[in-house]
Amino acid sequence: AGNHAQGIGFAARKLGVARNTIIFVPRATPATKLRNTRRWGVRVVRYGEDFSEANRVAHIKAEKWGRTFIEPFDDWQTIAGQGTVGLEILADLPSVDAIVVPVGGGGFLSGIAVAVAACRPQTRVIGVEAEGAPCLIHALQRGAPVELPFRPGTIADGINVRRPGEKTFEAIRHFVERGIVQLVTVRETDIVQAIADLLIEAKTMAEGAGAVGIAALSAGKVPGLTPASHVAIVVSGGNIDPELTWRIMYERTVAHMLVIRVAIPDRPG
Repeated sequence: AGNHAQGIGFAARKLGVARNTIIFVPRATPATKLRNTRRWGVRVVRYGEDFSEANRVAHIKAEKWGRTFIEPFDDWQTIAGQGTVGLEILADLPSVDAIVVPVGGGGFLSGIAVAVAACRPQTRVIGVEAEGAPCLIHALQRGAPVELPFRPGTIADGINVRRPGEKTFEAIRHFVERGIVQLVTVRETDIVQAIADLLIEAKTMAEGAGAVGIAALSAGKVPGLTPASHVAIVVSGGNIDPELTWRIMYERTVAHMLVIRVAIPDRPG
């Protein structure tokens, strides 16, 4: 969906197998993700309406062609690799009270939860899903890693996943039961606002999936915080098309201008 695709491309180039590497992505993948993945010299195939469809056909083709399939989240090695982000956060901020993490298939959240549970179990890990793709919350409510009953849809395409993994589901359920992990959702409007806020306030260009943590904090979705809390928010991707960024900033500017015109008349005093 973006980061994994580029990571595979980078590794393939480094190992000298880029020409023999095929990466499947959904048809609606942003152009910037396609460019950033292809620049490593790998072949990119667009297939399906969402991540789940691209993932399914990639499994089928790998088996048919005798290729090695590299799992984007439902593999313990992938989960362990993503968990190193948790170790880095704990090294930089040992007293962190909460870590806010974007959630798609659950690999990122699983890895960070494993690291945190082992090193600082009093730290809470908050997984954030888009309201339009709450596959983990749906699965936990039903007690199994089942598919959403509808086609997911969100501006956060990097976490637009229909079904969590088997391993990630079990790991996350375990940590939810232990009170280490909590899951929340954010609205599309909150995600768009977070993209704009990161660009303006932090000079950071984030895609929708990367901005959901900021969206959750801004919307008051992270429970149990005080002004003294130490919070780390993972901004996990900047693969956003410039055209979309310009549109978001335009809409935000117009909205603010309308508010100012109505609320603050232009007269002395």
